[in-house]
Amino acid sequence: MFIDQIGDRMKIFFVRHGESVAQPDHLVCGDLDIQLTEKGLLQSEDLAKELKLHDIHFDHIYVSPLKRALRTLSPYLSIIGKRQSETSIVDELKEICVGDYAKMNFQGLKKEDHRLYYHGDNPDVSWPNGESMTDYYKKVTGWFETNVLTEENIGKNILIVSHVGSCLLYTSPSPRD
Repeated sequence: MFIDQIGDRMKIFFVRHGESVAQPDHLVCGDLDIQLTEKGLLQSEDLAKELKLHDIHFDHIYVSPLKRALRTLSPYLSIIGKRQSETSIVDELKEICVGDYAKMNFQGLKKEDHRLYYHGDNPDVSWPNGESMTDYYKKVTGWFETNVLTEENIGKNILIVSHVGSCLLYTSPSPRD
């Protein structure tokens, strides 16, 4: 869980989903809609307990539509008595589309196309049948600036449950910087 505070006016809680079935085998999965492992399910339960322990009320909850993010949020919603329909499911929170390289092992990717393995050094290179880091950055940060960083959210607590890519983009400079 990562917390970013904009002055004293808004608190934003970024949560990356629990361990997915792609992680133990070091697979690139991007926006594939895959499940959590047993460990990931336990991590979701631990997150729910931790959030409840701190008794933080969230004014807005945004979540990626991918199963691993939705499942990560589910135990917390159960604890606080909310339904998924009371959250905002946001397509722009999906992980980057890695196209043809989905389910490839990271070591295989390094051999296949080192430009994508080190995609931070090459932000304009698109994944084959996927998107570039620059396009992904524009999509995610555009949504964030339009929907989260608004006057109506001043003084509010915001929870965002998504993926490593989108969580890092909110707190990182543009890939062009």
